[in-house]
Amino acid sequence: MRFVSLKRALIPRGVKKAEFRLDLFERIDLEKIRTVLENKETELLLTLRSKKMDCEYEEKILELLQLKPHFLDLDAKAPPAFIRKVLKEYPETKLILSLHTQEPINLIDAYKNLSQYNASFYKIAFFPKTATEALRALLVAKSCPKLHVICMGETMQFARILSPGLQYVAENKEKRTAEGQLTLEEMELYLPVNEKTNVYALIGNPVDKSQGHLFHNRAFKAKGINALYLKIGLTQEELPTFFPLARALGFKGFSVTMPLKEAVLPFVTNFDPDAKKIKALNTLLLSETEIYGTNTDAEALVVPIKKRLSLYGKRVILLGAGGGAHAAAYTLTESGATLLILNRRLEKAQKLAELYGARYGTLSDMEDSDVLINCTPSLQPVDLTTISSSTLVMDMNYRSKKTPFLVEAEKRGASIISGEEMFQIQAELQQRLFCHAL
Repeated sequence: MRFVSLKRALIPRGVKKAEFRLDLFERIDLEKIRTVLENKETELLLTLRSKKMDCEYEEKILELLQLKPHFLDLDAKAPPAFIRKVLKEYPETKLILSLHTQEPINLIDAYKNLSQYNASFYKIAFFPKTATEALRALLVAKSCPKLHVICMGETMQFARILSPGLQYVAENKEKRTAEGQLTLEEMELYLPVNEKTNVYALIGNPVDKSQGHLFHNRAFKAKGINALYLKIGLTQEELPTFFPLARALGFKGFSVTMPLKEAVLPFVTNFDPDAKKIKALNTLLLSETEIYGTNTDAEALVVPIKKRLSLYGKRVILLGAGGGAHAAAYTLTESGATLLILNRRLEKAQKLAELYGARYGTLSDMEDSDVLINCTPSLQPVDLTTISSSTLVMDMNYRSKKTPFLVEAEKRGASIISGEEMFQIQAELQQRLFCHAL
C-alpha cells in the first residue's frame, strides 16, 4: 500500500492514496481536509507528529477522527487509555499504530508491545546502522502479520523498496518528508514489486553513484520480466551474515563492486573457470544451495580496446591493483599484451604482477606505453607526460563520461575510451546471466 506523503492539502493528479503530514502544514484547515475526503477519489491518511503526548495532541487527534478519514497514523507513545479509546470509538477509520525511534530497537519485542492493541496496521520506523540490520528487519516484518518496517536513512532505500505493505513516497526530492524517502518518479523504476518478483542488487561500498539500477530495471521492464535491481551499501565485515539473509529474502543474484570483488571469493561454491583464475568476481548468482561466481569485467574491458587496435605484443600500463585490475590483467595477458602494473602500494602491485609475469612499480614509475588503463575509482595524481598521440587511454570509472584523467589525456592528443563503453558491455553480459538464471 503506497501513500504519497504531502506537506500541503493539494493532491497531485492520479494519486489514489495520499498522506497529509499535518505537522508539516503551515496550518491545519479541517474544512479543507473534509472537502478532500468528500471527493472520494483519493484515500486519505492523516498523520500528526508531536514530541509531546499531551492533552492538546489528543484533542487534535480526536478532531481529525471526527472527519472520518480512511486512515489515521497514531503515535504508539500516546497513553494506552487514549489508544484504546480511539480503537473503540472510531472503528470506521483504519488505525496505523506507529513507533518512530532513532535508538537501537528489538523489533520483535516492539511488535509484541504494539500488537496488544487491535490496530489495522503496526508501523516501526527506525535507523538501521548497517545493510544486514535492515535485512533482518525485513525478515521480521515478513514473519509478523500486519507489521510494516520503514528503514530510515539515505543508504537504506533498498529496504524501503523491498518492504512489504505500507510505503511512503514524495512528490519530488524537494518535498520529501523523511530521510531516504523515494520520489514518485524514482519508485516508478522499481514497480511492480510482489512476492514473485526476482530481486537482484549491486553490493559494495560506496554504491550511491552507480547507474546499474537504471540499466537493469529498464532492461527487465523491456523484456517483461518480473525482476528488480537495487543498490546495497555493504562492508566486507557484513558478508558472512549477508548471504544467509539475502537467500532467506529470496535474492537471486548480485553485481559486485569495490571493495568486495575479492572479498566475496570465500563464499562462492561454484566458479566460472576464467573467473577462478582472475581471483576477482563482479557477478554472483544464488540458488537454494550454491553461489555461482563469474566476472564480466574481463570481456567488457578488451572489447572496446580491440575495436581500435590489436593487443598482441602491445605495452599496457594498469593503474591500480584491485578487483578491476585483476580482471584487466588476466584478459590482457590472454590477449598477448605485456603489462606494467602501477599502484600506490608497491606490495599490492607486486602481488598482482607476479600472477601474470608482469613488471610492477608505484604510480611515480610511469613510462611510455601503447595502452594506459586506469583501474582505480579515484585516481591518485600521476605523471601523464609520457602520453603521446599514439597512446590509447581508458578509464574504467564510468560515473563520468570524461573523467579528469581522460580530459588530461585528451589534452595531450591521446585517443580515449570512456568507462561508459565498458560499463554498457559488462552490464549487458550481467543482464543475460540474470535472465538466464530465472
